[in-house]
Amino acid sequence: MTDLRLETFEQVIPSRVLQRGRRYFDEGRVIALAEMEGGGWLARVLGSEVYEVTLYKDDKGSLAAYCACPYVQGPYCKHIAAVLYALTSEAPEASTAVADLAARTKREPPKARRLRQALNRLSHAELVDLLVQAALEDRRLMLELLARFEAPADDRGHYDRLVREALRIGKDRHGFLDYHGAAQAAAGLRALLARAEGLLAKGQPEKTVLIAQSVLEGAVKALENADDSMGGLGESITWALELLNKAGPLLQGETRRALFEYALKQAQSDLFHGWHWRWDLARLAADLVAMPEERRELFATLDRLKRPEDKVLPWLATFDEEAAAEIMLPLIERQDGEAAALAFIQEHLHLYGFRQRLLDHHMAQGDLQEVKRLCRQWLAEDPAPPPRHRVDYLRTLLKVARLEQDSQETVRLARVLLLETRNLEFYELLKEMTTPETWEGTVQSLLEELGAHGPNIYVRAEILAREGRWEDLLQTVMQGGEHLLGQYHKLLEPRFPQQVSDAYERIVYRTLERTSDRGTYAHAAAYLTRMRRMGFDQRVNAIIDDLIARYPRRRAMREELERVRAR
Repeated sequence: MTDLRLETFEQVIPSRVLQRGRRYFDEGRVIALAEMEGGGWLARVLGSEVYEVTLYKDDKGSLAAYCACPYVQGPYCKHIAAVLYALTSEAPEASTAVADLAARTKREPPKARRLRQALNRLSHAELVDLLVQAALEDRRLMLELLARFEAPADDRGHYDRLVREALRIGKDRHGFLDYHGAAQAAAGLRALLARAEGLLAKGQPEKTVLIAQSVLEGAVKALENADDSMGGLGESITWALELLNKAGPLLQGETRRALFEYALKQAQSDLFHGWHWRWDLARLAADLVAMPEERRELFATLDRLKRPEDKVLPWLATFDEEAAAEIMLPLIERQDGEAAALAFIQEHLHLYGFRQRLLDHHMAQGDLQEVKRLCRQWLAEDPAPPPRHRVDYLRTLLKVARLEQDSQETVRLARVLLLETRNLEFYELLKEMTTPETWEGTVQSLLEELGAHGPNIYVRAEILAREGRWEDLLQTVMQGGEHLLGQYHKLLEPRFPQQVSDAYERIVYRTLERTSDRGTYAHAAAYLTRMRRMGFDQRVNAIIDDLIARYPRRRAMREELERVRAR
């Protein structure tokens, strides 16, 4: 695995994530950036909410990046990419000499300062004429200025027109929003939503609702004929729903009732059919319920939203039933009391989420025997429940065993959970609960059960590393391939330099068997760089000469390899 560095991050992070990160940077979403003592940076990035990004830099220039967002599809998200673009944008030398970065990010670029000085010499009328002329030539600028500065309207139709204009900006001649066009359209929608957020802060929730409704419906409708792979339209929908939820409690009388009726109507509409946002609308309506008839309307709507049983995909009906019940429960608890809510939970124990709620209730009451009884009953009822459900029941039993200080049961459950989940927290618990005299035998039996192949190889390698069994770790890593070697190369290089160097050489030749792009060539070159750092300069030079002779027409490959030689 190639290290993350400022100068080569575009070769490490997937292109799709880079594109979204670049868009975020270009839109000015990196709203704070400061250098930390000891090496690294702390940044704040505006997405659907403000996320904190932290970059730590070691003395060799490698970066460890962390973001507070919920992205789980890889180690690097668009917020991290945006910060990396911010770090490397201002000057060519920024990637290697950034000691004064925090100060420079507070200053405007030279062109901006020159422009500001020139504009300061114009009169108000000249500035207005200049802006109007520029907006007439740039539809996106026109929309941005209207969204930010036009007097707020009481007419929903006014905002519908602005939303349609935002969407038109991104459409091609066939009316389709490709992924670039969808991003352009989303930028206009965000300008409107930012205005709505400002109006809410100024105590005008009614106008906030009008804008949010226009954006919500317009963006959902646009998805029918759009490629939203960059996520801009989806983020606009989420933001619009958040604004409706913020504005709702501030409304009274007819405006509150109107939003309640709107949420119920849209939740049942064809526009939101099949989208999870219909449940967000139903939840919004539930939060606005103030009278018994509104509760009846809500519950009737929730019944209509449920899908009929599907023999091919039965989980869809279960999902809908649980979503509806989750919306009803807080309202029942708020209006009818805790006892009624508990009875409602017990009526819905065929739904997994409600089983968890009942376990939480008994845990809070300290009734550990009932918690154990329920978990064991549900595990016995279905010998093959969904893996997540089974693991959660076992985790609960483990929690009870620890509360009861039952060491034997704790060890048994920790072992079962380690083998089923491959989560090393259970390895640490096992080690904590096992005597030093028996630990070595416990580790050996675990390794035998895990085996040396398949997904268990990753947890096997980590156990060997933690136990300091270096030769066994080397053997496991060599069986696991390049990804596993990337995880443990720093531990293995000083202990087994020749074996690791040979593995790097094999990876280089295998990687370059076929023509590829510069990123792949740089990836191969990184392994040669590691070999040089390990002291295999002569072998590296021989490999470079051989590869250039084999593939003389690969100019980009030659350039990347010669960079290694020049270092």
